[in-house]
Amino acid sequence: MDGRGYTWFGEVLYRILRSRGSSQSALAREARKRGHDYRQNSISNWMRGVHAAPRGLPALLDDLYDLTEEEWVELAVAFAYGQRASREDLEDVREFRRFYRRMLEEEGEEVRGSLKGEERKD
Repeated sequence: MDGRGYTWFGEVLYRILRSRGSSQSALAREARKRGHDYRQNSISNWMRGVHAAPRGLPALLDDLYDLTEEEWVELAVAFAYGQRASREDLEDVREFRRFYRRMLEEEGEEVRGSLKGEERKD
């Protein structure tokens, strides 16, 4: 994440802004033109996870930047799950869940196997 201190949501928003040649300040200006009271420092705080982004932000971003389907999905997931955590943190959680699931499945197979063996002995 290049030391910007952004959350996963912040990184997604950063990439969208960069790909459109835009910035936090430009987003704030465009939002104010549409009646939102967004300031550059508010946007920065949303991107760093200091404050939650407003619910209407994804729709505004789609309206302003005509998001691709892929961008929309990535933004939606990051908005829902990544406003506090970095992408790396979420990847670590996913990997832990995969590891733990495999471990539990293996233990379950061992327990089922030993139970079947006990049934045969009786």
